[in-house]
Amino acid sequence: MSSTIPPRGPGRPRKEDKPFSDFSLLSAEEQASIKEEAEALVAKEASEAARKAFLAQETKAARKRARLGDPEEELVTLVIDVAPFTDRIVIDNVIYMQGSVVEVPKSKARVIKEIMARSWGHEAEIGGANREYYKQPKQTRMNMRTGAVSGAHRLGMA
Repeated sequence: MSSTIPPRGPGRPRKEDKPFSDFSLLSAEEQASIKEEAEALVAKEASEAARKAFLAQETKAARKRARLGDPEEELVTLVIDVAPFTDRIVIDNVIYMQGSVVEVPKSKARVIKEIMARSWGHEAEIGGANREYYKQPKQTRMNMRTGAVSGAHRLGMA
């Protein structure tokens, strides 16, 4: 059974002594020198903090540039549309899910378009089991008064 009460007696930690505060023992020159030292120390700490913050910002920007490629390259908006046997495209550990709208550099857009085209080519090669479902007209109607959906069996809703 462990105890959360601090130990008493010789094992108990000592309270810190209060700092000495009789500054009248220091001469005016010593006090001025210490003030200059303190100001220099604070300026150095501020400079180091600014350097660390700037380094973090630039590191983040460099990682983004490395991930996206050339920062001057034109961005393209794509809708991910792959064949039904898959639900995503993964490039450089970035996942692009089916149906999502993404903005990528033009060079990466070309690769994504090729992958989408090849997935549909594979679907057609293996018999196109899902191709006809997507090409046939659904003839689905909705009654605005009652909300009833006709032809819902084709959508898999009935």
